Amino acid sequence: MTPEVLAYAAGIIDGEGTVGLCYGGKTDKYRHAHLTVPSTSFELVQFMRVHFGGQIGNKRASKVEHKASFVWVLTYVAALDFLRLIRPYMQEQEKIRRTDLLLGEYQQIVVRNGKYTQAQREARRTFERHFFSVTRKHPRQHDETIQP
Repeated sequence: MTPEVLAYAAGIIDGEGTVGLCYGGKTDKYRHAHLTVPSTSFELVQFMRVHFGGQIGNKRASKVEHKASFVWVLTYVAALDFLRLIRPYMQEQEKIRRTDLLLGEYQQIVVRNGKYTQAQREARRTFERHFFSVTRKHPRQHDETIQP
């Protein structure tokens, strides 16, 4: 993978992507690493799928006049592998913070066979609470003010 492709993908994640944790289904007990990139450009999500794998889904338009929209999704180990590749090129601080948490603490607490001891279950739940508690909920939480 060329540095240009990795830098471009990092820019897409910085600008439009989501780095997070989510449940895979109703019966899941724990959240897993989850990346998404929504776009009205099929070529953009196709680029991500061709270069990094994952899936492309259709997003339902909330209004008739809205353009067709797509979403690229990458989960589990593939998401972590992708983040490891693009991390040096990322610029957006919130997504860097989430990426670092997933590549650091998260990988240490996930049990590959899914059989958790009570202490491991609590560590995973604690991580999930921590992950969401330290991430920004509002887009503008800056100390400096923006001058016109």
